Amino acid sequence: MCASDEKPPLTRFISTVASGTAAGGAKASPGIIVTGLTIAGIRLEDWVTILTGIYLIIMAIGALPKGIEGLRYLFALARKEKKK
Repeated sequence: MCASDEKPPLTRFISTVASGTAAGGAKASPGIIVTGLTIAGIRLEDWVTILTGIYLIIMAIGALPKGIEGLRYLFALARKEKKK
């Protein structure tokens, strides 16, 4: 390995600290967010309710295409039965 291929010590240090900080920050962010919102006056129970509602709305929107497809299939079956 050539000496020119080696990274400078400062670059190695910064990359090591940055990667550890990002992983630690990602792990701690839910707790920090909840603590910050609790201090702001919003209780954890309220946030659980709000986020559950948002999750259910997103799931319902995601299920709409499959539900519409199922209804079309049922109507197609009903038309075939009527023609017989």
